[in-house]
Amino acid sequence: MLPDPVGEVLQAAERAGYEAWVVGGAVRDWLLKREPHDFDLAVSAAPEELKNIYAGWRVMETGLRHGTLTVAARGGAVVEVTSFRSDGVYSDGRHPVQAAFHVSIEADLARRDFTIGAMAWHPERGLLDPYGGREDVKKGLIRCVGRPEERFLEDGLRLLRALRFASELSFALERGTEAALLAGAPRLRLLSAERCRAELCRMLKGAAAPATLARYWPVLRARWPMLPEREATRAAKALAALPADRRDFLGVAALAVLCQERGEAFLRSLRLSSAETARAEGIRGFLQDGARSPDAFLRLACRAGVEEARDAAAVQRALFPDEGDPAEMVDRAAAAGRCLSLRDLRVSGRDLAAAGVSIGPEIGRIKEELLFEAASGQVENETAALLQRAASWIRQGEI
Repeated sequence: MLPDPVGEVLQAAERAGYEAWVVGGAVRDWLLKREPHDFDLAVSAAPEELKNIYAGWRVMETGLRHGTLTVAARGGAVVEVTSFRSDGVYSDGRHPVQAAFHVSIEADLARRDFTIGAMAWHPERGLLDPYGGREDVKKGLIRCVGRPEERFLEDGLRLLRALRFASELSFALERGTEAALLAGAPRLRLLSAERCRAELCRMLKGAAAPATLARYWPVLRARWPMLPEREATRAAKALAALPADRRDFLGVAALAVLCQERGEAFLRSLRLSSAETARAEGIRGFLQDGARSPDAFLRLACRAGVEEARDAAAVQRALFPDEGDPAEMVDRAAAAGRCLSLRDLRVSGRDLAAAGVSIGPEIGRIKEELLFEAASGQVENETAALLQRAASWIRQGEI
């Protein structure tokens, strides 16, 4: 059940005289009969004692301030080892002021947010489940440990974590947990953009993301008020139509399109990377300009790249399903091996200048038009043919 490299990390702590348990998602995944991909251990040693236990191992100490040491185990396995911890008062709605170590495993589980993550397992002692997590896994429920109002008040990010788990696991929120979540949604505005973006993107990729999006749209609007009030059903249908492995980025782009003129503000609020922001904004801008014909998509592929055009086409198919397949011309051009990039166009600015086009913006415009005609099969991507086409435009005064 426990992979040998992970077992070795656990045994190292127990050989040193400490108590160690497997906690978190791995225990939940076992109960769901899924293969865990991440392993977390809880150990009775304090943070400095963890350093001594794993002194001969490759470790990362980036989380040691909070009691977490990341251990690189045999075979490439990565295990997060955290000291048993009991959290004190949360002053900022996100982090406890002070954490107490040298507590029991029961106290450690008591601080956790949801019952399905408040379980521990040991190869010999078996399952420790003080809050009914196993039964909630069986019922498919997300339920807070203790009073949900207090859990969400302590750490507002748990509001989005609840939605992410509901989406990833296809679970429902327990009635009291759901009521507290809806009431506490305004607290999301106090959280960092980066943390909220990470939870949103993981939620969008979940198996039950469309249903979660539709049911909890008001919660998302509490964090991102630029999301339109009456677009929950359309957003959910669009998400369901997107490729499952791209729902995070394409889902964000689709939401930005739904925001219309406020879509740029929505993308900025997520604090995506510059490249992701530019790409999503490009899709949003293109789909909002009203020119969503196959020709327009081919021009987009020539200007911004085939992958961006296909992403825009996927978002259009999801949001505007009655408009046909806009990527048809792009796919046909790619399948025929036609030129779809200026760097592959077999005519240069020097060639055009020699043919009578003055140096300046005219050359750029002519190259873009030549690329479109080569991509659409109207002219061969050969220097002589391209120059002849450009010369005809010049003679007729079309450029």
